Amino acid sequence: MRFLKLATATLLATSLYASSTSSDCVCFKLEGEMGAELKALIEKYHGELAHIKSDSTSSEAKGISLFTVTEKKAITKAELTEVGKNLYTNRCAVCHGDSGQKRAYGKSRALNSLSNDDIVQAIRGYKGGTYDRGMGFLMSPFSNISEEEVQGVYEYLQTLK
Repeated sequence: MRFLKLATATLLATSLYASSTSSDCVCFKLEGEMGAELKALIEKYHGELAHIKSDSTSSEAKGISLFTVTEKKAITKAELTEVGKNLYTNRCAVCHGDSGQKRAYGKSRALNSLSNDDIVQAIRGYKGGTYDRGMGFLMSPFSNISEEEVQGVYEYLQTLK
C-alpha cells in the first residue's frame, strides 16, 4: 500500500509540474483515506504554483475528493511591489534600514545597491546554508520566502530610489 501511495504521489506531482508551465487544467478523482492524504499533500506543496478548487458536488460521505488544479493568476507589478513592501517593512527593515541602505551588522551589502539576481542568490544561499558573509545564521530564519516574494522586495526597494 505504501508503494502505491508513493507511485501515485509521484505520478500526480509529475502531472502537476507539467501543467504548471501551461494553462492546462488537471483534474483528479481521489477516493478514500489515500485520496484525502494525497489531496492534502498537493495542497501543501503545490500551493505556490496553482489554485486548488474542491468540487462541491463530490460526495464527502463516500470519501471522494474531486479537485482541479489551474494555473495561478499572474500578479501585477503593483501587487508584487505591495507584497514586497509588506515583507520588507515587517521582516527586513529592522536590520537593513528603511530603504535598504544599511549594511546589517556591518556584514551585509546594502540591499538597495544589489540587483534582483544578487538578492535571489543570497536568499537561496541562506536557505541552503551555502552563503554567509559572517552572520548567515541570522538570515536563515528569514530566507524561507519564495522567489516571487524576493522579486517583490526588489521591486519595492526600486521605488525608494
